[in-house]
Parts: sequence; C-alpha cells; structure tokens
Amino acid sequence: CQDITELLSKDRDLQVAQKVLRQFAHELRSKYACAAHELETVRACIKRQLALGNDSIKKEFAKVGVDDGSLAAAMCLLHEADQLIETRLQLHKVYRGVYKTEPNIQIVEQAALLASRVDVARALASSSSKVQYIVDTSNKLSDTSIELDCYVFEHIANNLLSNARKHTSSGCVSLSFLGINKDQAKNKTQQLLFAVKDTGRGIPDEIKSRLFKEEVTSADIRGIGLGLLSCKVFAEAIGGSCWVQSTKTYEAGTTGTQDCGTEFRFCLPGSIVTIDTPQPRHSIIDIHDTQLPKRLRIFVVEDSGMLRRTIVSKLKSVANGAGCSEIEINEHETVESIIRVFDTFIDDPNAIVTTDQNLESMGGHLNGSDLIIALKKAKYKGLLVSCTGDMQMGQSHMDLGADLVWGKPLPNYDSVLISLQKFYATRNV
Repeated sequence: CQDITELLSKDRDLQVAQKVLRQFAHELRSKYACAAHELETVRACIKRQLALGNDSIKKEFAKVGVDDGSLAAAMCLLHEADQLIETRLQLHKVYRGVYKTEPNIQIVEQAALLASRVDVARALASSSSKVQYIVDTSNKLSDTSIELDCYVFEHIANNLLSNARKHTSSGCVSLSFLGINKDQAKNKTQQLLFAVKDTGRGIPDEIKSRLFKEEVTSADIRGIGLGLLSCKVFAEAIGGSCWVQSTKTYEAGTTGTQDCGTEFRFCLPGSIVTIDTPQPRHSIIDIHDTQLPKRLRIFVVEDSGMLRRTIVSKLKSVANGAGCSEIEINEHETVESIIRVFDTFIDDPNAIVTTDQNLESMGGHLNGSDLIIALKKAKYKGLLVSCTGDMQMGQSHMDLGADLVWGKPLPNYDSVLISLQKFYATRNV
C-alpha cells in the first residue's frame, strides 16, 4: 500500500502502480490467515490517500501536467484496493460467526438504494468507457420502499457491478429490483429479488461450474476470486442466496451484442413496505406542535438525476402531507450552478438546500463542503441539509454549518418530517 501511494503521489507511473496493486492482491490471497488489525492498518493508509484525492493529489498532478483522466485512474486503483481489504475483513467476520444482521436492517427507498450503487460503479469506470450504467425500472417498482439488510445488499451489488464492469467493454450494465422472489420453496422468510445484467463477454462453461469458489478468478488480472465468493457467503449468512441466472458468450475479437452477456441474481430476506403519506400524522404533530412553513423553496444539489428525483419526491410528499400550500422545486447538478442564483434565495428563511459531497461527475469542480462554506459566508437564512451516503462526511458537513444530516438513501417519511419539525420549532423559539 505504501508503494502504491508513493507511486501515485511522486512517480505518477500508473502502470507501475497497477503492477504493485496486482502483486498486493495476490499476496493478500496467499496470506488468508493474516491478522485483521494488519489489514486495518493498510486500509487506513489507503483511506488517508483517498481523502486527499480531490485536494493535495489533484494539485500535485496538475503541477506536472497530468490530466484528470490519469488522476481518476489512480484513484480507481486505490478504491479497488480498499474494496479488496473490506471484502477480506468482512469474510473474516462471517467465517468466525461474528457478523450480526439486526443493526443493519433499514427501511429505504429502493430506487435511491439502487441508484447509489450504480453511481459508484459509474464513477469507478474509465472516463473513456462506452458502457452505460443504469437502474432498470422496467418492472415499474421504482416507487416502492423496502426493508432489508442494506450493508449486505450494498456489498453484493458493489461486487457484482464491479465484476460486470471488468467484463463489459460496450453496451450496458444494469441493476434492478424484481420484487418478491416467487420461488421461495426453500426459504422460510420472504425474500427480495435483485438482478445485475451486463452485455459483456459472458462466462465460459468451464468457469461457470466453478464460480463462487475462492480459487476461481474469472475477471481480469486485478481480481483474486474474492468478489463472487463473498457475495455467496454474505447472502447465505443472512438466509439469502446468489447465483448465475443466465450467460451467453461471444467469440474473441468481436464486440458482442445485446444478446450476449451475463445476468446474476441474488435474493435477501426483506419485505416491501407501504408508507402512507397523504395526511400529517397527528401523533407526530402533537409531539412537536410545529407546522412547516406554508411556503417552501427547495434547492436540491445532486449530480445524479435519479437521486435528485428521489429527494424531490420525498420532500414534496412530506411538505404536502404537512399542509404546505406552495412548494417551489429547484434542481442543480453542480455547486457552480446554484452559486449563480444565491441572490434569489439567500435571505429566504423558507428555503431548504440539500447537498451531496461529491458533485464532479457533471463537470463541476466544487463539492458539498465548498457549498456549505459559501452559504455560511453569504449568511444564508434557510435550512441546510447534508445528503451524503458517508456519515463521517455528514458530520464534517455539520461541523461546517449544516443544520441536518440525512443519509443516502433518505430516511423514511416520519424521520424526515420529524427532523424538519424539530428544526422549525427550534428556530421559532
């Protein structure tokens, strides 16, 4: 790990860094029984380097004329190393029987949950990639909320999407929610069914029969066979399963077609949750005795279109249910975009601004922290909400001046309403 970070920050030789990472991966595989604290030490080093990615490293790369594409490739390497160690550490826990599922059960909007994983896969793809990364909503289940173990879901989705990315050179990689698993003869609990599909080169028969075993490496030479194995182990640890639904290969030297590729499916214990939102709940209103303002101006700063729509939908639902009569929605893909209209809302106490941290995928150069600092400097009078999937970053946003932190996906209806009522009750006092 030290070699990788030094190469990226000093020598800037990405090919050599790739070679070091591959060697590290194979050494990690051969040292399966290595102590967990040793891996945590290595991972901490990688985390420090990733934390510098958009600041110190970017400035250093710029000094010597290295383009953003090379920087992205370098950071992608470190993300892969971090994911590799995370997988190994969690496998240790599962094999020792110390993984506990209860604290990870959450109710989330499935569209936002899936979009967050697809966004990660898209961000890790090469800037020259011809592959589209999408959430498949053809089953018309995009508006549902689900209850499941989010940590296990994210781990499996990340690994299957990573596997698809390495195999697919053109076409599409998709993640979809297929509803309740109808083939539940072997399951005592209700299971939610998901699928990851790609238009890649498919899986040869001689490899397909050996998948989900540690010694099989079916991707490029960066892999060490832990990804698919961990998907199976994690799913089964909580009573789920993971399998190859279908695969079709094409001849070497061709680019493949939409008919080629692989579909993995996995099911996890969970349920579809109905959250009624037409009227304010009296029990909630009675607790705080605070109504939301009748007029709200909502500004959503998020570079993912799917997540923007999810946030807008949730806030409109809460505002309508709480009796707001006038709701103005403003969507922004970058910090630069909203900064241009600061003068239209900066003095409005009924404005709500929500922001993610990483907002560069649509061409922006500023992040969520930059926006919070700018709003505070301009003496913004409205509500400022951090909507990031990283709770540590959410705390950093609070330290900078954010009023609330909502995770990604957003909390359920009740939690959003209560947090808004608490904020306005405190401000009125």
